[in-house]
Amino acid sequence: MTRLTTTAVLLLAILALVGCGASGPTAQRRDANRLATEGEAKLSDGDAAGAAADLGAALEQGGLNPDIYEQTITLRAIALAQTGEIDQALASLEPVIEQGSAVDVALAAKAYVLQKKGDTAGAKQAFAQARRLNRTVKPFTDRPNL
Repeated sequence: MTRLTTTAVLLLAILALVGCGASGPTAQRRDANRLATEGEAKLSDGDAAGAAADLGAALEQGGLNPDIYEQTITLRAIALAQTGEIDQALASLEPVIEQGSAVDVALAAKAYVLQKKGDTAGAKQAFAQARRLNRTVKPFTDRPNL
């Protein structure tokens, strides 16, 4: 190979490994973050159905950092509860409660969902667990103060 060909092959190999353009993991992460942000805004504006859709799409897109991933799951559970999807909301919170780093917030969300279900005792118990983990954790409301 000539020196120019060798340089071109090396450059192409580097581009293949690193990536270039708007595709790949960086674009995926950017799109997922955008969807999560839009979902949060819709939830704050009272559009639970739109929020659930955007937050769900962000989770499906993949590429979210772990803390944003857990926050997105939690906010989606709130949105699902507001649209009446109580069982789905509760089920989605379990992995965060069992293995996540934001267990206090997930338990506060579970309390909100259980209250929507009409399980006041369960809601109080879940929120008490959240408060044992973090005395400053705030309860969720129909219009989360994000």
